[in-house]
Amino acid sequence: MSRHAFVLVGGPDVALDDLAAFGERVLGGTFVQDGDGTLVLVMRGGAVAVNLNRHMITDDPEDDDDFPSFEAHPYWFRVRDLDKNHGRQMEIARDIFFAVVDEARWRVFVSDDLQMVEAAYTPEDGLIDYA
Repeated sequence: MSRHAFVLVGGPDVALDDLAAFGERVLGGTFVQDGDGTLVLVMRGGAVAVNLNRHMITDDPEDDDDFPSFEAHPYWFRVRDLDKNHGRQMEIARDIFFAVVDEARWRVFVSDDLQMVEAAYTPEDGLIDYA
């Protein structure tokens, strides 16, 4: 199994269509629907695929870790480098993350394979660096 980079987004006014338009602007491409309805944007000459959809992960009330709430961030950009270049996929995930931060409208966090959080942002609390 390969590692992926994730950017999870949430907020009271966030919608999939808004995120798709935002992602297209940031990444310079066009999302298309794949066979299961997931939006996919292929970039870097076909070497990187960015999926955008609503995820189904729920929070575990037993967890006491610092991981931001999945339920408060219901959408994700999943960045997959098809050549398995982990550095490149994290770079693209960070680009998406900081573009969301610059918009200052939505909650967001960037994660390496949903195992570790690099950084998070909320309009109320600002940028939180987990590194």
